[in-house]
Amino acid sequence: MMAGTEVTEGRTTVGDVGRADLAGVQQHATVAEAAKLMRDLDVGSAAVFDRANLVGIVTERDVMFAALDGADLEQTPVTDYMTRQPATIWVDADISQAALAMCTLHARHLPVVDGANVVGMVSSRDLMEALYDHRMPGGRTKRTGGFGTLWRKRPRIADIWKL
Repeated sequence: MMAGTEVTEGRTTVGDVGRADLAGVQQHATVAEAAKLMRDLDVGSAAVFDRANLVGIVTERDVMFAALDGADLEQTPVTDYMTRQPATIWVDADISQAALAMCTLHARHLPVVDGANVVGMVSSRDLMEALYDHRMPGGRTKRTGGFGTLWRKRPRIADIWKL
């Protein structure tokens, strides 16, 4: 199935809606480095790796807690605030499985795996967009609101990995 498939057409997988532009940092990175990467990629979480192995996930909420704790974000390692050994979801899992996992775990982001490889990230926003069909052709997302319409090109896991 390719990105842009409507939920009503059949089964939609995490690979169809998850983001392939994975924000990832090594475990020795600082909270500030992770926060800057998340800002630059316009995402709310970053996977934390020990070489190629997923060891954690750091979120915008973790950054907020570090700041509220008075931590020196330029010196504090992400390992001090990340969630260790995060739950993951398979790339071919149905989006309803991802939603159930997020609700059960009180999580807003899940690393997406294909075998032993982390291939992307799925967020609760990705799931809501899929469920409410705000996705436009080519993986573009249309957002409406008081400030007009914002278009963003977002690579999807299915597009990158040719699922």
